[in-house]
Amino acid sequence: MALYFRMEAVGLGSEPHSANYGHVGPDDLDLLRWVVRQGSRCMWLPDSHATRMRAMRHRIITRGPPIRQPPMRLTAVDAQFTEDAIVEQGYSPWGFPAFPTRPAAAHQMVQRKRRVVVGYRRLNAVTVRKLFLIPHGDSVKSSVAGCRYVSMENLREGSNQIENERGAVRKMAVVTPSGQWLPRGLTFGPTNGPEDFHKAMYTVFSRRRFKEWFLFIDDLAVATGQPRFVRSGPTGADDLLVVRSVLSWQCCEDRCF
Repeated sequence: MALYFRMEAVGLGSEPHSANYGHVGPDDLDLLRWVVRQGSRCMWLPDSHATRMRAMRHRIITRGPPIRQPPMRLTAVDAQFTEDAIVEQGYSPWGFPAFPTRPAAAHQMVQRKRRVVVGYRRLNAVTVRKLFLIPHGDSVKSSVAGCRYVSMENLREGSNQIENERGAVRKMAVVTPSGQWLPRGLTFGPTNGPEDFHKAMYTVFSRRRFKEWFLFIDDLAVATGQPRFVRSGPTGADDLLVVRSVLSWQCCEDRCF
């Protein structure tokens, strides 16, 4: 049943969506349906729950005593929007104020929805910094440039797919006028959030990472069809590179054995 709804959601049901797939032949439609069947478990449907990672959790190591700040003064609508986004109520000696962002204006090119922002500046000031090298966005674009086929994907909820450890849940507690709320998933704001999230993506996509799968935070590009920079054959440079690689492996084996 879930597979049927996913087929209908992407327009590949019993009657394919003519605006999106009118130029696609019957054989290619069957191929697209096969792709959806293979990857349906990682696809998100509107009004459904997002998935969470279980093999990795976000950890926060701090210096000094707990920090607790007063809540911000919010309107009833903004307070309700903030509390609905965090979901779970609880208590912690830590606490930081939260507020919702404004929706993007109609004239702006990038239309962003309202989201909750938590003031974690004082928490970040006492957090032990984690080191994980994140590639520069321009270098990732340069690696994808020149490929014949490029497919772009974006993770639903992004960093929220990583759960917090029990200690991190207490340290990331949110204070609102109606009480205190505990975020179970990683949110925007903690200083080590991007490093933990990017490390998780490196682990998940390690099989073809930076070969055909190119990552930057929660954005994924599947790029294939990149032209060869050297020609094959006895007169090109490709055969020389192959011979050199074979000889280097043989020399390595001679040293090891």
